[in-house]
Amino acid sequence: MKKIFKNPIFTFMLGAILFSTAGVIAATIFSGADIQYTGNKVTGASNIQQAIDGLYDRASNIHTDCASGFGKGNVAGDGSYVCSPSKCKRATTLHTETCEQTSTSSYCSGDGYTATGSQGTTTITYGNLGTAGTLATGDAFDCDVNGDGTYDSQSERFYYVTDVDTNTAFLIYYNDYVTSTVAYDSGGNAYTNGPATAIANLPTTTDWPNVSLTNSVRDIKDETGAVKKAGFDYGNKAARLITYQEIN
Repeated sequence: MKKIFKNPIFTFMLGAILFSTAGVIAATIFSGADIQYTGNKVTGASNIQQAIDGLYDRASNIHTDCASGFGKGNVAGDGSYVCSPSKCKRATTLHTETCEQTSTSSYCSGDGYTATGSQGTTTITYGNLGTAGTLATGDAFDCDVNGDGTYDSQSERFYYVTDVDTNTAFLIYYNDYVTSTVAYDSGGNAYTNGPATAIANLPTTTDWPNVSLTNSVRDIKDETGAVKKAGFDYGNKAARLITYQEIN
């Protein structure tokens, strides 16, 4: 913000000071076509106040310029504002599935996904489209994890879980990354070894080069928060297992 206003305001004020002794009103020094800011022309400005107002509007809209997903904006060397490609964009459609069960006490039909059940439909809809500018658990995103520039809703669907910090969000993949059932730890002592077997089935930074873990070395805790495996190293993995606390 400071960079956007500093140079234009200084230039305009300098013009007013230099020309005020000659009795020239600062607003007449520039024409609307002359008022611009490093490639981002303030259109429709015929005086300095309108130019400043235009710059203010531009600054106010910077956040929304990159608000389509988890991307970052940067002020380039020439002062212009550019958006780096977003890694994730809000989904425009949601995944659905038809419940074919008939039990009234278990499965999806037990949860009311029948024509006469509490859901009033056999269609299960996963996630939420959400609201721009607001993040809620379950909001659906398509993330270009493999870096090919395509946000594939069929293979790159994720759901927002929670914030890690002010710059990082934790999302969960929509499906099992592998189709087979795998053990958490085939060595028989999960508390000692951590997810030593399961880790082999997580995507690597080669599989998903566009995302990474904020910290690949983590303490594995039980449901009470007690550390059971300190310093477990996820190595070159681009994703990790979700924790009990995050699910809760």
